[in-house]
Formats: sequence, structure tokens, C-alpha cells
Amino acid sequence: TKDTVRFSWFVRECLNHSFPLFFTGVTGVGKSIIINSAIQETKESQPYEDIFLSFSSQTKASQVQMQVEEKLEKRRKNLLTGPGGKKVVIFIDDVNMPDNDEYGSQMPIELLRQFLELKGIYDKQLYWKDIEGTTTICAAAPPGGGRKALSMRFTRHLHMICLPKTSEESLEHIFKSIIDGFLIEEG
Repeated sequence: TKDTVRFSWFVRECLNHSFPLFFTGVTGVGKSIIINSAIQETKESQPYEDIFLSFSSQTKASQVQMQVEEKLEKRRKNLLTGPGGKKVVIFIDDVNMPDNDEYGSQMPIELLRQFLELKGIYDKQLYWKDIEGTTTICAAAPPGGGRKALSMRFTRHLHMICLPKTSEESLEHIFKSIIDGFLIEEG
């Protein structure tokens, strides 16, 4: 649809310029699909490594750190980069799902905030590790139904894009394409 083309272009431009991005909008507007397809299109023209994370209420900061670190290459004791010098895009879906701890913070979100703000993280022995050549893209539906409000300390580091509800014209086009594809395969 027109909207998916527009927003895909925006994601690709943010990736090309290493701008962190946050897509929000109601469930079903295609946030994840738009981001995934834009990442794949960008990978065709540039050497990118992708890290896909999907948060739930049970997501822990240590899990997030481990998943990101295992995909990165250690250049020095305290420097992590993309494997083979590639740029890395980290896509976090449902970023606002982790439960709050007893102090009201979401530890996986605080880890991401630290990473976006300081371009690095601490390891288990409390040694600082710089992380270079990464771009972060997040997606989430508005708070409610298990989703929490994100702190402004985190969201201030991201370019926020709110996707509108899908128009009737677009829905018609999508479902017509699906049905036509199904009927052509069967016929």
C-alpha cells in the first residue's frame, strides 16, 4: 500500500544514516512487517547483520544482553562490533512488554537506554564494553493489555513514528490481493 511504501522508505533512510527509530501504532497496522522488509531491502545493497528480538513480560535484561553480545564480534577486550566489519541493526518488537520491577523500572528497557545513551554496556564483571556500528529499531503498540508505558528517558533517544490505522482502501487492496493469489493458485 502507499503507507507501507512511505514508511519502508523512512526505515531505510534511518538505517542508512544510523538513526535509532521507534514505530508505534495500534495492533495490525504492519509495524513489524514494514520494518522487517525494509531491513531485508537494505541488506541487499549494504552489508548488514540483523539481530531480531521480541520482548515479552518475562524478558530479562541479561537475556537481551546475551542475545546481542553473541551476535557481535569482539575487536578488543572492551570493543564489540558487527561481524566482519558489517553494520548491525537491532530490531526489538513489542519493546514495551517487559514487566516492571519493584522500583517501577523495566530492566531490559534500561539496558537499551544505557546502550543508546552511552554506546555500550557493562558485562557481568562490571567491565565497560563499547559497541560500535549498530542501529536500534523498536516497535510497540500503545500501552494497555499487558503493554507498559515507556519512560521518556528511553524514548528520547529514538525518532518516533506513529503509524495510522489502515484505511478501508488499503484493507480492500490487501485482502483482494490475498484472495486473487489464492484463487489463481487453485484455478
